[in-house]
Amino acid sequence: MFKVGITGGIGSGKTTVARIFKSLGIPVFHSDDEAKKCYSTHPEVRQKILDFIGPDAYDTDDEPNFPLIAQRVFTNEALLKQVNALIHPLVAQRFESWCTENQKTAYVLKEAAILVETGANRALDALIVVKAPEQLRIERVMQRTRQSRESIEARIRQQGSVEEALKLADYCIVNDGEEALIPQVLSIHAQLIERSNTPR
Repeated sequence: MFKVGITGGIGSGKTTVARIFKSLGIPVFHSDDEAKKCYSTHPEVRQKILDFIGPDAYDTDDEPNFPLIAQRVFTNEALLKQVNALIHPLVAQRFESWCTENQKTAYVLKEAAILVETGANRALDALIVVKAPEQLRIERVMQRTRQSRESIEARIRQQGSVEEALKLADYCIVNDGEEALIPQVLSIHAQLIERSNTPR
């Protein structure tokens, strides 16, 4: 199976781009959504998060307090590494099972905010990076969430360098509000179809 990663920092629009691929019939694995499920479905994860962050990490309904968790981990690099080491292996296992469930498609997409930083890109056959100007990214996130500019900027810094990801990218999609997304996606889709049919 041909596995393609799609990444980009917060506010870059990678989820929007992934939605376009999905409309073309390409299955999309949303790593961040799967990661969030781990907080509720894995008792050992819940206990570790409580150990790392404290009792406020879960609310009175025993649901994860994601705004608090995000605020803590994205301002504490050591804590972020601990949480990533806990969650990422579980997400990777789920991705492999999911790939088995979607074997009949030409290729699959793995969407994740961080792929290069964790080394997960090395297990993929191609990498797409979605990029947008940082100021535009901040504005987009501020519009859709209640986060402050400072917290968004802290998260951007923790997610790593877009430039470093671009060095390893097979494809780049520009989502600056000026270049049309659909033609870029269609071009890459055609190339990926061809690559997936080429013996490796």
